[in-house]
Amino acid sequence: MRFTQILMIAIVLALGATGAWYVLQQKPAAPGDAHGEAGHKEGGDGHEGHGHDDEVKIVKLTEGAATAAGVKIETAGPALIRERIEVSGMIQPDQERLMHVNARFAGIVRAAPKKVGDTVAKGETLVTIESNESLSAYNIVASIDGTVIERDAVIGEAVTTEKRLMVVANLDPVWLEFRVFARNFDKVKPGQEVEFTVKPGEAPQMAAISFVSPFGSADTQSLLARAVVPNPDRRLRPGLFVTGALLLDGTNAATAIRNEALQTVDGKTVVFVKVKDGFEARQVELGSTDGRITEVLFGVVAGDRYASEGSFVLKAELGKSEAAHEH
Repeated sequence: MRFTQILMIAIVLALGATGAWYVLQQKPAAPGDAHGEAGHKEGGDGHEGHGHDDEVKIVKLTEGAATAAGVKIETAGPALIRERIEVSGMIQPDQERLMHVNARFAGIVRAAPKKVGDTVAKGETLVTIESNESLSAYNIVASIDGTVIERDAVIGEAVTTEKRLMVVANLDPVWLEFRVFARNFDKVKPGQEVEFTVKPGEAPQMAAISFVSPFGSADTQSLLARAVVPNPDRRLRPGLFVTGALLLDGTNAATAIRNEALQTVDGKTVVFVKVKDGFEARQVELGSTDGRITEVLFGVVAGDRYASEGSFVLKAELGKSEAAHEH
């Protein structure tokens, strides 16, 4: 009996020693391990929130050096951004200021002193005709001040009253007639501003639409929109093409920049903003645009100075510095 008790005590002690050894082998959890591997993955290496894509990219170039390289710096600020409808058209004489010259009586053309391009004053003789009936000569005089734009009168030619001998046009003002296509019919109305140019690269001029045709053209499936434009220096010559843009209602943007400022770096749209150390390639979120200026929703604020022209120079410099850094 005594032996049995001793054996049982020995077994209990052995089991207790084994349990104690097992507990001692377990390491206490380190602080922060309660989140486990999921927490480690979320935190990453500390760069997950910003990452290399959000690394600040700065071109270290002084303002003077940038200006010398052709970079123009402007200040971002509020602007009215208006939708534009691109149009093309032609300069025409004002049809309400034309004089069509015809013979009053059939006869022979004896004189026609004015040539195409000559200016005439109201009351000045344009054509002299000898009447077939009376055999006496009579003059046809200008009823307006203007310029001869057509001449069909030939000295010695027999003419009837249906024969058009000459056309005189007052070229100040002239008409600009634009063609507007079906998708924009509902957007065009009298009173709208139109911006136009005749020669590529020249400064645009402004006019206002005075007439929109109530019917369309079967040939072009378009509507005619007309502007009446002063032409005191006769620079707008009938027959020449014009390009323009109808300016519709706009958006008041709190911050806007010139489109020339926009560049793409690493697949993202950026603007080079002037900072203390040079120019920062700052990613931007854009809003509405009129093709020349664009609203900035994020990335640039009013008052920021940015490279509005020549920003490609800064992009090239950024590429050089990054290439050098990689090597």
